[in-house]
Amino acid sequence: MVSLKVNIHKKDLWLLSAIVVFLVGVAYVIAYGSSPANPAVFGHTANEVEGVNNAWVKFNGSASVSGSRILGSKGVSSVTHDGAGMYNITWETPFASSNYLVIVDPGYIDEGSTQSVTPNNVVVWVHNNGGASGGTWADTDIVYVMASE
Repeated sequence: MVSLKVNIHKKDLWLLSAIVVFLVGVAYVIAYGSSPANPAVFGHTANEVEGVNNAWVKFNGSASVSGSRILGSKGVSSVTHDGAGMYNITWETPFASSNYLVIVDPGYIDEGSTQSVTPNNVVVWVHNNGGASGGTWADTDIVYVMASE
């Protein structure tokens, strides 16, 4: 049988304790890294990860809106009404390419789709089938758009 004997002296225990406290402190700074250090979740958010661009907007799609249509957003600088059911959304920070995910939710209207996607903006269309084939492009009260790389 093999026997292993470890002798730790008091002075070595103090050094080992100091190293452990130091490493815990470094882990705390890396994990929380904000001031004050009180994140909603342990670790980092997607916005802190380099190269990730996320944006969303909730806007009023009615034709009669004057001024800003934006009801809430992150990463969106403007929304313009280009015609019935057509909206141009401009991003605050351009995406790296035109190959990013765009999700359109036109609320109670039948469907939403993208017409043109560039790093700087996206044009979305809202279509109301009205339960019949053909349908029309239509404005709607609330439209949600999300984009992510």
